[in-house]
Amino acid sequence: MHHGYGLSEYAGSLHATRLGEARSDTSAGYAIPGAELRIVDPLTGQVRPPGERGEIWLRGIGLMPGYFRDPQATADVMREGGWYASGDLGELHADGALFVVGRLKEMIVRSGFNVYPGEVEQALNRFPGILRSAVVAQKEADGNEAVVAFVVHDPTNPPDDAMLAWHLREQLAPYKRPTRIVALDELPTNANGKVMKRVLQERLSSDLRSLSERTP
Repeated sequence: MHHGYGLSEYAGSLHATRLGEARSDTSAGYAIPGAELRIVDPLTGQVRPPGERGEIWLRGIGLMPGYFRDPQATADVMREGGWYASGDLGELHADGALFVVGRLKEMIVRSGFNVYPGEVEQALNRFPGILRSAVVAQKEADGNEAVVAFVVHDPTNPPDDAMLAWHLREQLAPYKRPTRIVALDELPTNANGKVMKRVLQERLSSDLRSLSERTP
């Protein structure tokens, strides 16, 4: 089994790990012939140097010419030079290996810092007793965003809250640590098994509305 990176707008994969090569990290591997990929500042389109995170732009022989009968949607994602702005966040290392870290629209801005949900989820999932997690943003009154984590516990070995807090202090900078951790029996997923974070954010919005309605 090999890691790779691709999307429905591109026929085939753009990056994949090499046959016979075992990596100990979560890299999506190296560019496949015919595919080009760069990491850019999503606001300026300027290329980021190796190791820095940004939006993944791509082009190549497998890229679609556009969305069917939707010129506006096509214009929203196509950039000068035939580049497609994927909305995915990642970083390219000096050896050409790609690391996908999340989605641009899911990025959380906390106290002026960017928080990537995938990084927080990895820290949570490494802790014994947590089977799965999903991290989303919650808007606050001052316009800031709180980091909220939804987790599924191992019923045979539930995590110790104090030890979990210590673990997160060791793994994450203060602004990346969840301000709230909510335990669920299971995370909402679609037919493909992908976590539906929109449902989790709707739950947070519903909780806030309920709290507001109860406040005299």
